[in-house]
Amino acid sequence: MTKIMADSMSQNGLTWVGQLQTVHASEIPQMIKDVQVRLHKSILRQWRQTITGDPDKRIRDSMDDKEVQTMVKQVDAFRFAMGVFLTMLVEYIVLSKPEYLAPFAYCLMPTLFIHRFYSYRQIKEQFFMIDFCYFLNLSTYLQTMLCPNDKYSEECEVWFKSNFVLAMGPISFAIVAWQNSLVFHSIDKVTSFALHMMPPLLCYLTRWNTSLQDAGLAAKHMNPLTFQEQFVYPMTFYLAWQLLYSYIQFTIIEKDKTLITSLRHLAKDHKNPSTKMGTKLAARLGFIEDGETLDPYKPSIIVMFTLFQFFYMIVCLIGTRLLFNYEFINAISLILITAMAVWNGGSYYIQIFSRRYNAKFLAEKAHNNATPPSSNSTDTEEKQVEKETPASSSSTDKSE
Repeated sequence: MTKIMADSMSQNGLTWVGQLQTVHASEIPQMIKDVQVRLHKSILRQWRQTITGDPDKRIRDSMDDKEVQTMVKQVDAFRFAMGVFLTMLVEYIVLSKPEYLAPFAYCLMPTLFIHRFYSYRQIKEQFFMIDFCYFLNLSTYLQTMLCPNDKYSEECEVWFKSNFVLAMGPISFAIVAWQNSLVFHSIDKVTSFALHMMPPLLCYLTRWNTSLQDAGLAAKHMNPLTFQEQFVYPMTFYLAWQLLYSYIQFTIIEKDKTLITSLRHLAKDHKNPSTKMGTKLAARLGFIEDGETLDPYKPSIIVMFTLFQFFYMIVCLIGTRLLFNYEFINAISLILITAMAVWNGGSYYIQIFSRRYNAKFLAEKAHNNATPPSSNSTDTEEKQVEKETPASSSSTDKSE
């Protein structure tokens, strides 16, 4: 029996080796993609099974079911708790254990990016993930891993300074420009905030934290920031990304009008300040007529948007010399930007709960109008309030 099992394992092993040898190198990326798709479908089916009880039924098609609504609210409550916990954990790491922020980012950000890729690909927004902020995240993490910590070479110092000015300038200010909000129960919004805030935090600690410097985890002395390090090297890095992005845009993106990119998203978001400014600028420069909306598919608008990004980068880099030279100014800028994200998140929650609060009173008013006056009307109103009170204190509904 043992011999038969050994022979069988040997044959299976030879068969597996033979199959592996027949795989061409060009087929490996497709095989990896197939594994990713199967894994994503498996997780999605398990998630649907947990929420709806049916692995083949979409959650959005089951929102009329009260049990599904309860499960969705519980998931949102869990996400909210995890968002608050992660925020407090990052605060603790920054203030007490700054040496662990980089390893924490290495674990957290890829997890968030993988989740974002699969969720964005379902709605054809995956090309958001070739924006410049993702490239700067990659550059920052590679620089912290590859460059010596206590003593930078000339190349590593230039690399760090480029990451610093780009992170503190255009990337962190994008939280204001894109109106990012810190909404704890939304993985997407938390990811967007972390995407634009994690590189500035890493650069801030590397530049200013004395405990990291004393432990040999950051350079104690750096040369003053030169004009080339403030503008030339960072913009060279940006232009290299822009060339790659333009190639992908005109060879892949423009062939599919259903794909969503930053430009196509902004063109539809008429309330965004960047869209309003871009529309006025396009009209003044003659790209569009007065009163005409932006057409993200026109080559002239694409060129204008590229130029607008270029000048945005330069303008945001102007004040980075002060941030590099003065820790207090650097800290205040990060605090103000974070406060803006918190304000946007607070506005989001207030608007949602205010709608629910007003809807509760409208429902109560309709009930009172439909109920004829009676001697026990006061008792009826008190019972109605008691009945509605738990709903008003429940977690934010995902459908909102």
